Amino acid sequence: MSQILHIFRKDVRHRWIDILVSLALLIAYAWHVAHRWNVPSHEFGLFSSLWGALTFFVPASWCFLVIRAVQEESLVGDRQFWVTRPYEWKKLLAAKLLFVAASINLPLFIVDVALLAEAGFSPVRYLPGLLWMQVLLLIFLVVPAAAVSVITSTVVQVLLCVLGLILYLIGVGELFSSIPNAGVLPGGEVVAALDLLVIGCVLVAVIFLQYARRKTWTSRLLIIGGGVAVLAIGAVTPYGTIVARSYPPLTAGQRPAVTLTIDPTPPLPPKKKDNAFPDVLPNVWIALPLHASGVAEGHVAQVRGVVVTIQVSDGRHWASSWNSDGSIFLPGEDHTVKIFAVNRKVFERVKSIPVNVHISVAQVDYRETNARQITAEGGKSSVAEVGICRIEPYSNSNQNMIACRAPLKSPSLMGHMDPSATTCTYEDGPPPLVTRYMWDLHDDSMGPAELGIIPVNDVQMIFGSWADDPKRELRYFCPGTPFTIATPEEGKHSRTEMEIDGIRLSQYEWHPGQE
Repeated sequence: MSQILHIFRKDVRHRWIDILVSLALLIAYAWHVAHRWNVPSHEFGLFSSLWGALTFFVPASWCFLVIRAVQEESLVGDRQFWVTRPYEWKKLLAAKLLFVAASINLPLFIVDVALLAEAGFSPVRYLPGLLWMQVLLLIFLVVPAAAVSVITSTVVQVLLCVLGLILYLIGVGELFSSIPNAGVLPGGEVVAALDLLVIGCVLVAVIFLQYARRKTWTSRLLIIGGGVAVLAIGAVTPYGTIVARSYPPLTAGQRPAVTLTIDPTPPLPPKKKDNAFPDVLPNVWIALPLHASGVAEGHVAQVRGVVVTIQVSDGRHWASSWNSDGSIFLPGEDHTVKIFAVNRKVFERVKSIPVNVHISVAQVDYRETNARQITAEGGKSSVAEVGICRIEPYSNSNQNMIACRAPLKSPSLMGHMDPSATTCTYEDGPPPLVTRYMWDLHDDSMGPAELGIIPVNDVQMIFGSWADDPKRELRYFCPGTPFTIATPEEGKHSRTEMEIDGIRLSQYEWHPGQE
């Protein structure tokens, strides 16, 4: 234990300036976040955006601390001074872990406790989530930084590794974008989970291998092998099979989450000047005006992906792969636009002749659970399973919303409100008496807390529609206005088919920037 403390004290003496800079950045960022809670969101400006840059600099300072602490006793080569000392690798590694805990984890934990209390939440109640945030920090920041540090001896080498990583990620992104069906859930989730497991195991193995044996080139080759394994997993995963099994066809008697039908009246063709991109691009965008119907009250339909097949009367056909979509359909919605890409060569051959278009739609039905009615209050109020909420302006101050602070993670929410029940008054007549809906889905795979610096998340309940008149004052929420919120529960996954006969694609060509 004395050797661990000796190394720890030495690291603190050598890196005390770096520690102070890191603490200053963390405290400044936390102060700004706490100050922002008392400022309406529409008052944010350029100065606030500059403060937001600390979101990058705080974790960057932590990475720098880890790198410099590890490289104090470089593990690259065998001619460093420290190898002549009676150091045990296990104690050396323990000293570095103690340094990370004291200079990064402990200050962050204290700041998070203070911020939770400042936001009006009991830190004791959310202690498991606070500890989980520390675990996520170790997994996604400390371990990668340490793995880079153990195979390099200088900051310049670290920067070269970072550059190589950026190029690798660009290459991976290009590869995955070219793999058919890779963008549609849950295939991407399966690959991401496998990749995370492989990368985590490789990085931890490299850290222990370097401290125990200092086999630098073996460790570097192990990291390269992990990168190759990630590419291999992405390349061999049967995305199409996963999607097909995850979204089975509807059986007799089953209703789709949303029914899509085409508007038979084609839109006016766009002017050529609207085309901001040259005709040499490989794809042409087609926009089909669709009617959406059949979404039941208390439900929300999400389209996860689409496959488009174009069939010509002479037997020629073209089919896309599954393309990620993400469109959301609420009860009562009628009109939407479905945009998809068609190979330009195919488009040029068939654009002026009638074709049949077949669209397969992978969709998910979400339903309300734990629905409860809330009454908007003039000041801050506690909303169960959400956080502390208040009425705030939204958009250009002609509308408003319910803005909340949620502890540890942003909750998934859905809800609705009846404009006829609003307690607000209007000079230019009542608002449109159409039920207004709210939808906000968040990934729940990270456990009891999200990865981040701050344990309090901003949640905005926006009950609105893009069809609202932006010139009218449509403040639906005033003290005493009731509304309903619920937790969305993922339900039936299904695949529906839609046939569109005898259309000319040239009438539906869409250009970026076109309304």
